[in-house]
Amino acid sequence: MCGPREGTQVISLKDIALERGIDVEDVIEFINDFIDYSEQEDLKGLQQAVNDSDAPGVRSRAHSMKGAALNLGLTDIAKLAETIEKRGAEGSLDGLQDSVDELCKMVQELRNFIKQLH
Repeated sequence: MCGPREGTQVISLKDIALERGIDVEDVIEFINDFIDYSEQEDLKGLQQAVNDSDAPGVRSRAHSMKGAALNLGLTDIAKLAETIEKRGAEGSLDGLQDSVDELCKMVQELRNFIKQLH
């Protein structure tokens, strides 16, 4: 289901840490928490909502991911989550699976990036 994607945003953990007044290790910990929660809760819930044609569920799960990603400076993930959120709010779920798959790939790619640091 998830795999690497092309055209990835480069994130600077140092910049994120400086912007938030924390150290890089804390940023890595927060990103790992985001990844774990996203994979275990938000992405599974989002996929289920798409499968069930549950537009409010799509909106809610995507909104959750958007907020968490913005808090961590993960703007590419946040932008795609926002697009999915808007589609859920509009009740426009046709063709949304591609966006959900892309979001999943972005989270997996982020996991791979963080793993390379340790």
